[in-house]
Amino acid sequence: MLPTVEKDAGVSLLSRIPSAAYVLNWIFFSTIVILFNKKIISDWGFPYPVLLTCWHLIFATVLTQILARTSTILDGRKTVRMTGKVYFRAIVPIGVLYSLSLVCSNLTYLDSSVAFIQMLKAAAPASVLFVGYAFGTDKYDLKVLINICAIVFGVGLASYGEIDFSLIGFMYQLGGLIFESIRLIMVQKLLTGKADDPNSYKMDPLVSLYYYAPVCAVMNVFVALFVEMPTFKMADLVQLGPWILIANASAAFLLNVASVFLIGKTSSLVLTLCGVIKNVGIVVLSVILWGTIVSGLQWLGYSIASAGLVYYSLGYEGIMNACQQGQTMWESRGMNYRGKNLTVIVAGGVITTFLLFAWWSSGSAAPPKRHRRHKTTTSPAPTPSPFVPKPNPHHPTPHPQIPNHGGLDALVDHPALAHYLRCAATADGRDKLLRTIQYFSRFYAWYLYRTNATPAAIKPFDAFKKQFGLVRKAMRLGKNIEHFKNAKVAADRKDLDPVLKYAAVGRQLGYGAPTPNAKNITRNSQKAWLTGLSFSVVSGLYTLWALKDREARLDKKDGESVVEGKKIQRERAAIQLQLFSDCCDLVMPTSSLGWTGFDDGIIGIAGTTSSLIGLYGAWKKTA
Repeated sequence: MLPTVEKDAGVSLLSRIPSAAYVLNWIFFSTIVILFNKKIISDWGFPYPVLLTCWHLIFATVLTQILARTSTILDGRKTVRMTGKVYFRAIVPIGVLYSLSLVCSNLTYLDSSVAFIQMLKAAAPASVLFVGYAFGTDKYDLKVLINICAIVFGVGLASYGEIDFSLIGFMYQLGGLIFESIRLIMVQKLLTGKADDPNSYKMDPLVSLYYYAPVCAVMNVFVALFVEMPTFKMADLVQLGPWILIANASAAFLLNVASVFLIGKTSSLVLTLCGVIKNVGIVVLSVILWGTIVSGLQWLGYSIASAGLVYYSLGYEGIMNACQQGQTMWESRGMNYRGKNLTVIVAGGVITTFLLFAWWSSGSAAPPKRHRRHKTTTSPAPTPSPFVPKPNPHHPTPHPQIPNHGGLDALVDHPALAHYLRCAATADGRDKLLRTIQYFSRFYAWYLYRTNATPAAIKPFDAFKKQFGLVRKAMRLGKNIEHFKNAKVAADRKDLDPVLKYAAVGRQLGYGAPTPNAKNITRNSQKAWLTGLSFSVVSGLYTLWALKDREARLDKKDGESVVEGKKIQRERAAIQLQLFSDCCDLVMPTSSLGWTGFDDGIIGIAGTTSSLIGLYGAWKKTA
């Protein structure tokens, strides 16, 4: 028996570990498992996701049984009143659903990119809510439904913007979400019961794995016998090697252990925020490691879904409290300014080193094509690495290309960087970027003031707001001449609709007026800006009406009409986006003129939104 002092010392040591360490630990293993699975299934010639899931569960079964007999980490199972009746009526069905969810999630890696999968996972709350409605466990709430619809809208945008969309991969991920939602509804009582409730079966993730893993393993064995064993080649398993399989299963198991420690140290609030941050990080890593092309529409949709997910989980007050807690935690660490800077630099160095190693390991400047089971694709030969299995003769690759500088070339030659340089080279692109920073700084300075932040914390963002505004004014010198020229061109056009002609002339004359906030003419400048925006709104509404009338006259059976209909849809989407941007911009002049009472927070959000839409337009023009 160990002395009490040593035991207390051990407990004290664990209690001294900061919460951030547990959070980073969970994010690390969660990210590693997702990328590891994608690498094995898609890149290393082992396209057997069901067998891989089966191996994970067998490994978890063996380890949980060993830990239950040799440690106290699974002592939570002793508080669970488990009987044979409960096991077969609750654990077995839940285990089957859990297995189906895992299988569908892994099958998705064969047909979809990691980035797209993470975007689809943002729809999980919507799936759970609708399944809850179907089973009668959730009551109808209009506010919650509206928030869920925003998440679904964001995921829909991300799906619509997917360049390499795969219906099979989409359906597998949707099936995984539905199976997981049904499982969560079934274990709702198990996970929300009170400790003194005789019908309670509350379990942490590791204890749940202790009970579910054997059932899921048996289930997956039967599925694998009919789905993957007929096409399974032992050479694929030998080529992958036992150490890769053990490392992969260990990472999956350690993720469950990390979840247990994280839940015990923090709260669901922290877990939700970190989950969103982790998913964004995985999307970025997917772009870097696999050369996944993520369209601007996908980024917009994923941003909406992520914001909706955070708001759904925490609410406005919860988000504000979390930000305040994070600021308080940072300021109460007792570190001086230099110490905090050192912490940020070290953390940034570690992350940068990891990313550079990942780029180097990818071994090619050109983004590799993803493995598709329904397509025959090839990819450049990877740079030899002790961490990567040897080439599989059953999955041939082309002859090696000319050696390159690895990750540095991949970064410099990446098409996204070239696209950014083209966009930044335009005056409109630079202006929209600076405008985004200016209005976001205005919003954030307001937020810091409302949360009683120190003047020192508010001062930098207040300076950003003013200085970027001055820079934009300097860049726009002579811009009004261009607007006057555009007004003359619009007035001289004979083929333009009269309403659109006068709206275009009025818009350009309004935009060409003196710069807002100029001394002595501020009010007139704001009126001119408001006039230009009003003409733009009228033009947008009239164009939408004209497009609707044009669409009604099309013959849907005619091939040319079908093409024309798609063209009208694209034009309508662009007009609607511009109309939304104009409505956001109307907040600024109406507030300056005193017609509305919007504060800096609303003005900052509206300006940031319209600036991002403008930046998206500039990005598309330079594609």
